[in-house]
Amino acid sequence: MNTKYRLLYAEDDPDLPDCMIPFLTKQGFEVIFAKDGNEAWEKYQTEDPDVLLLDSLMPGKSGQEITKLVRKRDTITPIVFLTSVMEGEEAIHTLKMGADDYIRKDTIMEGEMVQRLFTTLRRSPKRGGLIRLSNFSVLELKEIGNKGKRVLHVKDKTTALCCHEYGVLRYLVNNCNHLVQREDVAQCVWGLNTNALEYLNKTVSILRKLFRPDPEIKIIAYKKEGLKIQIDVNAPSDILFQQDDPATE
Repeated sequence: MNTKYRLLYAEDDPDLPDCMIPFLTKQGFEVIFAKDGNEAWEKYQTEDPDVLLLDSLMPGKSGQEITKLVRKRDTITPIVFLTSVMEGEEAIHTLKMGADDYIRKDTIMEGEMVQRLFTTLRRSPKRGGLIRLSNFSVLELKEIGNKGKRVLHVKDKTTALCCHEYGVLRYLVNNCNHLVQREDVAQCVWGLNTNALEYLNKTVSILRKLFRPDPEIKIIAYKKEGLKIQIDVNAPSDILFQQDDPATE
């Protein structure tokens, strides 16, 4: 593997890390270990990991609490849960909260776990790159510390996106052509902020104006039903959501 990814692994089980850390290291990861949730949050802020592998239930901050804190400042870094209890509605809630995937400990296979980690990393633009949304719109991401730079190119217009604008766009694109609930988007991007829905409406209005010149993309806002980003199904399928190499000047 050419790129050595930095993986923050948080686990309170005293035995599991003894086999997991050597295995992950052998697969090419630089493992940053945390024995509980509080240490995991501290190391996330200081170590700048490329991916988080979190136990869902830990002393101190839980995996869900860490996810909320991370997503308030960083909508890019992938988060994968390693859990023995998650299922059904709890799993769905965790994914809506901002996690990218989850793996049950009772069904874990080491090869499958590594492939799923690599899959989430390939989908993540943290290290920079271009995500082509349509024939006319490209999202450019460059890594600058933890926050990253996000630039939207629509035809001949270029706009720098703030973290909240990018967060809403990312949520909608991940659910392309499907209706999503306003409350779910607002909570994912702004957490439990009481003004989250008001901020969401303003952000959606901004994004709709930015995409207005693109005939293949439309953000539809329904008063009661929710939100949807609609991308023309006639656009080439090999262009939609394709992540290319970073552009060079």
